[in-house]
Amino acid sequence: MNREKGNASGNYHPLADSMKEKGVTTITLKKINREKVYQYIYREKQTSKLQIVQDLQMGLSTVSQNLNAIWQDYLKHLAFAMRNLNMIIDSPIIISGYLAPYLVPEDLNMLLHLINENNPFTLTADQLLVGTHGQYTPAIGAALHYINRFVHEGTAL
Repeated sequence: MNREKGNASGNYHPLADSMKEKGVTTITLKKINREKVYQYIYREKQTSKLQIVQDLQMGLSTVSQNLNAIWQDYLKHLAFAMRNLNMIIDSPIIISGYLAPYLVPEDLNMLLHLINENNPFTLTADQLLVGTHGQYTPAIGAALHYINRFVHEGTAL
């Protein structure tokens, strides 16, 4: 092994020379990898982490880091939309859709933190709900107002 070609620890990696020749920085490579993982998921719809590793010929840690970054970016965008909704309509928010079943308590805590960050109208944990009725969650949520009014006031509409 030639120490002159390696880094400070003497390790040599052929990809490092290739990156230098093409002018690709580590940050650029990370962006390219993230885009590849995102496009793969978008195209395949349902896949596994190992299938992504195999098809894109990336390391498991690289794929895991990119999947985590994509999820965190999704949560930030979701929180932005929910913050705007909370500013307009001061009521509980029910999250539904294809990704709702995958939200774990840590994700909900992060969403709550991002929603309340620099927001004069804070949302409490009991106002952030995850729908449990699949595709019917929006219809049930829309009906809750009328059901509540019927139960408490005895009037239908």
